[in-house]
Amino acid sequence: MNRTSSTQLVVLAVIVFLLAVIALPGWEVSNSALAQDAPAVTETDATEPPTFTPTNTAAPTDTPVPTNTPTNTPVTPVATDTFTPVPSDTPTTIVTQAPTPEPSFTPTPPPSGPVPIPEPITVVLFGTGLAALSAAVASRRKNKE
Repeated sequence: MNRTSSTQLVVLAVIVFLLAVIALPGWEVSNSALAQDAPAVTETDATEPPTFTPTNTAAPTDTPVPTNTPTNTPVTPVATDTFTPVPSDTPTTIVTQAPTPEPSFTPTPPPSGPVPIPEPITVVLFGTGLAALSAAVASRRKNKE
């Protein structure tokens, strides 16, 4: 069997395979979830937490509860050497900084819907184009030899 007929056989096998994949929907697993399918939602019963009931029913009293009472200790100020600034004759300049502009906010657009599934003829044409490219590469390799 020469190289040309084997290349033609491979191209024919690829085309037949692509047509079979498109024509036979039974190859698809029916229990699988595709990217375009909506997620399954299961409802669950939510139980509410029990309401709080206070356990201390005693009447409030106006008498404060005694705690550790602080003792008053007199504090006498201590004389220290302090530094008092002497004003100078040169005026002080105050450096101000320009306010920084607020960053601009652009909201991200919402995502578009799911990607549309290509039509079967598109898949066939794409596969045929790939087969033609592989046949062209094979013929160039044959011509170089």
